[in-house]
Amino acid sequence: MNDTCSVSSSVPRQARLPLHVEVRTVMVDIGAWRQALQCDAESVLARVDNGQIRWAFNIAVNLDSRRDLRFYATELIAPEIAAKLTLDQVIMGIIGQGEAVRTGRMGLLASNRPCADQGG
Repeated sequence: MNDTCSVSSSVPRQARLPLHVEVRTVMVDIGAWRQALQCDAESVLARVDNGQIRWAFNIAVNLDSRRDLRFYATELIAPEIAAKLTLDQVIMGIIGQGEAVRTGRMGLLASNRPCADQGG
C-alpha cells in the first residue's frame, strides 16, 4: 500500500495567497452560543440584553441598524473565568499582549463596548 497521494495532472495547482490566518479563536458569532445552548438567536440575544452573556460586542458598521454581535470565546468556554474579567482584560485577550496593534483594530475595540453596557 502506498501512503502518498497522487494529484491528477488535470487538477490545477492552487496558488499561495498572502493571507494571515489567526490560529487562536478569540471571538465567536451567535451561532456558537446557539449551538452551546441549543436555542434560537432570540434566546441568545435575550441573555445578552439581561446581562447573562456579558462579553458581547456589536461590530455593526451602522449602530442604528441591526446588531452584528461577536462574543468573547472565553465566556463560552470558561464562564467562571470570564465573569471575573474587566473590560481591559478582555480587550487584551482579544488583541493579545505584545502584538503590534493596527489603528483600525484598536478603533474597533474602543468603539464597541459590551452590549450590556450599551443598553442593548
